[in-house]
Amino acid sequence: MENNAYRINPEQPVKGAVIFLHGLGDQGQGWMSEFKQRLSKYRQDIDFIFPNAPEQPVTLNMGMRMPSWFDLYGLSPDSNEDEEGIVKMSKNVDQLADTLMKQHNIPSEKIVIAGFSQGGALAIYTTLSSSKKFGGAICLSTWLPLRKNILKDLKEHRFPAFFGHGKSDNIVPNNFGRVSADGLRSVGFDVTWKECDYLNASTACSKLNNVILPEIITHLIGIFVLFVTGHWILFALNVPVVLILIHRFNSVQAGSIGLYDPAEIHNQRRLKTFMHENLVKILNLIAAFRMTSAFSPDGSEAMGRVIERRRLRPDSISVSDFYDLGKVASFCESIKGDVTLQLNDVLLPDAAKILKELKKRVGPESEARFCILADSTFGDGDVDEVSALHLDCQALVYFGDANFKTITNIPSLIVSLDTIEKESFAASLDEVVSKYPGAVFLVENEKMMEAVGEKSDSVRLMTLANDISELSPETKSLDTAVYIGNTKSPKIAAWCLQNQPEKFVAISSDTFEVEENPVNVGRILMQRFYLIEKAKDAERVGIVLGSNGGHATSGLCMDKLRKLGQEAGKNVYNLIVGEPTPQKLANFPEMDIFVLIASPEESILPAKGFYKPVLHPWEFMMACSDEDWTGAYSANWTELLEAELKASVKEYDVSLFTGNIRAANTNTAMESSAGASGMQLATVGEREIALLDSHKIRESREYFGLTQEQNAAPSKIVDGRCGIAQGYNDEK
Repeated sequence: MENNAYRINPEQPVKGAVIFLHGLGDQGQGWMSEFKQRLSKYRQDIDFIFPNAPEQPVTLNMGMRMPSWFDLYGLSPDSNEDEEGIVKMSKNVDQLADTLMKQHNIPSEKIVIAGFSQGGALAIYTTLSSSKKFGGAICLSTWLPLRKNILKDLKEHRFPAFFGHGKSDNIVPNNFGRVSADGLRSVGFDVTWKECDYLNASTACSKLNNVILPEIITHLIGIFVLFVTGHWILFALNVPVVLILIHRFNSVQAGSIGLYDPAEIHNQRRLKTFMHENLVKILNLIAAFRMTSAFSPDGSEAMGRVIERRRLRPDSISVSDFYDLGKVASFCESIKGDVTLQLNDVLLPDAAKILKELKKRVGPESEARFCILADSTFGDGDVDEVSALHLDCQALVYFGDANFKTITNIPSLIVSLDTIEKESFAASLDEVVSKYPGAVFLVENEKMMEAVGEKSDSVRLMTLANDISELSPETKSLDTAVYIGNTKSPKIAAWCLQNQPEKFVAISSDTFEVEENPVNVGRILMQRFYLIEKAKDAERVGIVLGSNGGHATSGLCMDKLRKLGQEAGKNVYNLIVGEPTPQKLANFPEMDIFVLIASPEESILPAKGFYKPVLHPWEFMMACSDEDWTGAYSANWTELLEAELKASVKEYDVSLFTGNIRAANTNTAMESSAGASGMQLATVGEREIALLDSHKIRESREYFGLTQEQNAAPSKIVDGRCGIAQGYNDEK
C-alpha cells in the first residue's frame, strides 16, 4: 500500500503521521493537493500519506471496476456488507501504520487514521479493530461498518474521534454519520460531531476545478483543427475563449481550493452561475460544431435523408374514378400492341392497381398490352413520346396536367386528374372571390375550371394555357389576376411574362395560402433583356432539343431557329440532351449561348446556374431580328412558327458588353455545313449507318468520350477509391 500512495514529505523532523483514505472511485492525489494548500504549511512536522485503493468490481455500481477499498452491496442500513474485504483492507492499513512507526520512530499514539465516505468507514473500523492505540480518527461523510460486531469486541483504549457530515448529503445520509457518532459516544469515546452545509461541496468543487484543464486542452485542440482546416472565422472566435480560461486558471488566489471554493459557492451562491456559464459554453460548442459541419458536410445528411411520400389520390376515391379508367379502356380497345401508361412520381403508388383494373376492363380478348413509364427523361408535364417509341409502343396514355404542346405522332390520350377536395375548395372559394372582385381567375386545368364555374358563374375564368388576347374586348383589362393551383408550377412565370398583370395573386389549391406577386416580372424581364443582348454578340449557338423531340412543332421550331441564326451570321449546332441541366450543357464549352426548345412553359430557365446563357426561342428570334423590344413577351413560342422573321443587323449597332460595332459575318456562318473534306463515314461491321460532319469544333477537341482504340491492351481490374470527396479512405 505504501508503494501505491501519495504523500507530502515533511520539511521538519517528523513528530506524527496522518493516513487519509479517499472515497469510492477517487484517488489520493486530489486530497493530497487540498491538504498541501490548507494544512501541511501549518504542520510541517507531520507526514501526510494518501494511499490509493485497488480497482475491483463494485456491486452497487452494477459490477463496474473502479478504485474501491471493499465491495458495496447497498447504502441502506440493512444492506449486506463485505466483511471479508473490510477486514483485509483494515489489515493493510494497519501494516502501513507499522511501516510509518518504524520509519519515523514514532509510537502509534502519534498516528491518526482519517478518511472520506468509504475511506472514512475503513478508517474508523481500523482504529477500532487494531491492537494499536492510534491517536485518533477523522471520519468525513461516512458511517460505522460492521457496527453490530465491532461494538461488542472493543478494546480498552479510547481515542478521540471527529465526525463531520453535510446536512444535505444525498449519497451517505446525514443520519448514518450521526448514529455512528452517537454509538461510539455511548461506549465511552470522545466524539466530536460537526455538521455543515458545504462540506460535501469540497469534493464537488475539486471535481469542478479539474474540468478547467481538460476544457483548456479541448479548446486548444479545437482551434488547432479550425486553423488547419481553414475555418478562419471560427478560429478567431475561439482564441479569446482559450485566453480567458488560461487567465482564470492562473489567477487563483493562494490558499484557495481552486477556482471554485466551496465556501464561495455556498455564501455567494455561485453554483447557479457556474451552471449557467457551462450551459452557455456547451451551446457555443454545439453551434461551432454545426457551423463546421455546414462548411464541411460529410455527406451523412444526404445519405440519411428520408423521402416523403406524397399521394394525389384520396383514399375515399377509387382508382377507376380518379384516373377515369373507363375512358382509358375505350381508347385502348382498338390498339393492337403495347400501350405506354406515363405516371409521374406521385402517381406511381397506384401503378399496380391501374394495371389490374385496366386489364379487367379491356378483357382477355383485347390485343392491347400495357407498360408503365416512370421517371421520364423530361419534366412531369411532358408527354414522353420518345421513351414510348423506344419501347416500341403503339399508343400512349398520359395521366396528369400535360404541358401546352401536346401534339404527338402516335395515338395519345391525356387524362386530366381532379386533385382538389371539392368541399374545402368550395368553402374557401367564396372568400377569395369576394376579396378580389373583378379579377381574372386562372386555374391549373379544365377540371379545376369546372369546379370554379360550378361555384361562381360571374367570374372570368381561363387556364394557364390561355392569355388575355382570348378575352372579350371589353374585359381585356388585367388589373388583377388570381391563380388557384400548384403555386410551385413553372407555368406561372411563363404566363406572367406573357400577360404582365399589374397584380398577381397565387393561392394554393391544397392549403389556400395566399401569396401576392410571387413573380417579380420586372426583374425577370431585365434578366431576359440581358440574355437577348448576349445572344446578339454570340457567334456559336447551340439549339437544345430539351423536350420530347418527336413533335412536329419541335422540328419546325428547330429548323426556323437554325435558318434565322445562320442568316444573322451565327454558327448554329443542334444538341439533343434530354432534360437540360448545367452539367450536361457544360460539356459544350465552345457554345456562346444555348437556345432551349421545350414545352413553352418549360423553356424559360433561370438566368443563373448555367455555364452559358440559356435563351427562350422567342428571345433568340428577337436577338436575330431588327425589331426593337417594347417589353412585351411571347412565352408560347408555337405561335411564332408561322410568323415571317428576317434576320438583320442594324447599322452601327453597338454591343453593350464589348463596345464594338456588330456586323453580320455570313462568310463564316456555315461551319456546320457539309464540306467535301469534312464528311466521314461511320460504320458498324460492314453496314453503313450514317454520314457524320467533321466540324471544326470536333476537330479541335482532344477528348471524344469512351472511344475504343484499336489494338489497345486489355485493362486491369483494380480496387477503386472508397469514401467521399471530402476525404477518401486512402488519404492521410
